[in-house]
Amino acid sequence: MRTLIALLLAGLLTSCSSGADKPAATTTQPTYSITGTFMLLGLEDDQVGDSDFGTGTYTVDDNGDCSGTGRYDDVQEGLQVTVADEAGTVIGTGYLLAGEQTSGGCMLRFKIDGIRPAKFYKVTVGRRGEISYSHAEMEAQGWFVELTLGD
Repeated sequence: MRTLIALLLAGLLTSCSSGADKPAATTTQPTYSITGTFMLLGLEDDQVGDSDFGTGTYTVDDNGDCSGTGRYDDVQEGLQVTVADEAGTVIGTGYLLAGEQTSGGCMLRFKIDGIRPAKFYKVTVGRRGEISYSHAEMEAQGWFVELTLGD
């Protein structure tokens, strides 16, 4: 009798575990990497006028890195960059890298990996508003965006 029960239990365990050995079927969606630049343009004092925010310029430190000052003092290495889809759901985050001074101003780069497909992509740098791109626009631009702040 014990042998019969042991054989029945062994058969039951084998039939229960046979489904666990099969890998689950998965579908893989492509993901994208968005790279870009955020250009902070320097403003002359007479262009800014009087404001509570001070002048909107940038500064360059001893290492040659640049970052915003005055009303743009939040624009610096580490400022969060987000990408949201058409519903406003955040689908990727990254950060500005150290800025480098160029002939046009202070340029900070960023890269955000693992972006899932969407109809539209809303790119936001800190509290500086958002710029929207369609999926077709992103493909045409090679998943590269150029954002500018200042005059």
